[in-house]
Amino acid sequence: MPSVAAYKTIRDELEAYGHGLSDKPEILALNKIDAIPKALIARKRAALEKASGRPVFLLSGVSGEGVSGVLRKLADEVEKRRAEKRHGPKPALAWSP
Repeated sequence: MPSVAAYKTIRDELEAYGHGLSDKPEILALNKIDAIPKALIARKRAALEKASGRPVFLLSGVSGEGVSGVLRKLADEVEKRRAEKRHGPKPALAWSP
């Protein structure tokens, strides 16, 4: 699928550039869903999630669909990074029965 090929190309470019870019947090979104048949959207999303190992947001800049969800996720990530700078990373919770 072209979305997966594009994702892999971008990831390869980030790795090649170095400087820790490939280690930065990423939020993936499949854009222009207003122009893609519904059945194809689900297949593209599933393929991209499989290739990336992360959730993929669906959005349309034209209709605005999904934009608020992506913005919320971005705001959450920014707040998480700010909190880590202030207090250090959150310790992993220990398992207990």
